[in-house]
Amino acid sequence: MAENKMEAVAQLFGKKLSEEFKIKCPTGKIIRCRFSKKGLWYQETDKWNHDWFITDMLIAQLIRGEAVIVDAETC
Repeated sequence: MAENKMEAVAQLFGKKLSEEFKIKCPTGKIIRCRFSKKGLWYQETDKWNHDWFITDMLIAQLIRGEAVIVDAETC
């Protein structure tokens, strides 16, 4: 079995596994996120439920510079 690289991916963005942070999506929407060994999880805080969902698309957008991690103080 191959080695899990999610901790290294989180470190590329200055984050630790399970650390919560915010991402500004290409649409301008700000969402809460966290890395785990399973991937990048996000939470849509403007919805009535506050469930966490996993996404590969946001990782790709972060890598391409289309989405950015933003300072929680400015959100």
